[in-house]
Amino acid sequence: MASQVLRLPFILRGTEGHVDVTVEPNSDPHFWGMHLLFSNVPMSYFLGYPVCQATISYHKQGYAAVCGWIQLVKSTDGKAPNEYEMDIAPVYRGLQTPFIYLGYKPELFDAPGRLERNENDWMAQSFLCYMEDAAMTRNVKPVCAFQWGFDSTMEGISLKKIEALPLKAWDAHIPLLQEKYTEWNFHGSSRSS
Repeated sequence: MASQVLRLPFILRGTEGHVDVTVEPNSDPHFWGMHLLFSNVPMSYFLGYPVCQATISYHKQGYAAVCGWIQLVKSTDGKAPNEYEMDIAPVYRGLQTPFIYLGYKPELFDAPGRLERNENDWMAQSFLCYMEDAAMTRNVKPVCAFQWGFDSTMEGISLKKIEALPLKAWDAHIPLLQEKYTEWNFHGSSRSS
């Protein structure tokens, strides 16, 4: 499957912006840095799995452009098959932050893979979020969202179509977010932007 692209328009703090999402098959795991994560694994294990990048275009600067990405994943080979789980970078585990990326117009990057080829249905829901006061309090609201993923079998990997998600998809995840991150407040989609 060729590269897929999606543009997600949004309004943040009264100003329009957009996110450009690209999902493509991983044809060069070394280029994407997989060897840095898995130095003792043949890079061929990651061929064909998706590489996702989501880049923010927004003309506000500084603190007005502070936001973050929260990503949840469900996978038939996960801890709780077919239930969404938090997708957190290993370096953030134990830090009580729901964000996989947080900062000034942060780019979302993810390149999932498996060390064993098996039947797997993997889906991510990625939410661009913000805090009204830039990062002074832990009150999180969604801005826009999309989903993407892959199916794998013994025969190969197929990428799922990127799809824009309605903001109300966020609301279904609030109980999990509140349970995992008790020091944070997650506001429903009706209170966004």
